[in-house]
Amino acid sequence: MIILDKWGERWGSNPRPSEPQSDALPTELLPPFYRITKLTFFSYLPMYFKIIFLVFFLVFLWGCTSITRFKSDNIENNLKGKSANELIGKRFQGLASYYGDEFNGKKTASGEIFDNKKMTAAHRTIPFGTLVRVTNLKNKLNVIVVINDRGPFVDGRIIDLSYLAARQIDMIRDGIAEVEIEILE
Repeated sequence: MIILDKWGERWGSNPRPSEPQSDALPTELLPPFYRITKLTFFSYLPMYFKIIFLVFFLVFLWGCTSITRFKSDNIENNLKGKSANELIGKRFQGLASYYGDEFNGKKTASGEIFDNKKMTAAHRTIPFGTLVRVTNLKNKLNVIVVINDRGPFVDGRIIDLSYLAARQIDMIRDGIAEVEIEILE
């Protein structure tokens, strides 16, 4: 028994013998969460390892945050009041969606009848009849469409494509896609 008592004194009472004993409460009387955190792996690490771990953890959290992809107001302000010739070569990035079947056969803002099997699109401010190249940034597929309608009227989206155009750039399954728009003529 004497050997066990000495072993308990030596190893059981204080896991780090180099630390001085204090007049604090014994760990048996402390709440459970304190007992668990007092003897963790991190309590034995040097301070510089703790700082390095904290920095990596904060970088990881920063990487998990959402980014501001695009502000539709900025694009709309840049395009207002400009003719199609002034816009040639301009590029914009944002989210694209595509028309549902319920719009097929209805009149567009330009007066044309919408056909889901044509290469057309809707934008809020680009003039009607303007040719636009839309590139899916995920797979680099692109398509050239004609603007013949106004929309989309969903925050964060910059263009609505016809079903055929959306299928050409392989965005049907996803429903929306990050795209780049280049105004051609």
